[in-house]
Amino acid sequence: MPKGRDKMKYFTEEGQELSLYASGASRLEYVAGNAPVGRLQTPGQTTWAVQDVRKMQDTGLWTVEWVEPGDDNREGGWVITGLTEFGRNVLAQWRVRQAKSQNDVN
Repeated sequence: MPKGRDKMKYFTEEGQELSLYASGASRLEYVAGNAPVGRLQTPGQTTWAVQDVRKMQDTGLWTVEWVEPGDDNREGGWVITGLTEFGRNVLAQWRVRQAKSQNDVN
């Protein structure tokens, strides 16, 4: 993969510039194909860190149901219910970049 293709800059709906890395894109891909995704249903042997789940919710990429009563700090159990329209758009941009990167290599 060409240098710089494992990270993509994007803008939130509020105009804040953020970066999406390959690991975040793979999580978006997973949720897109498997939602709802609970804390114990993530791929691999580890669960996703709660701060990462909160961050992607706060930037508007996906919606989350926090399942523990009174969890105002969003620190407990969670279920990602799906990507937002914004999250689907960011994922689509990532896919286009990756396809272009593959074409550039071939």
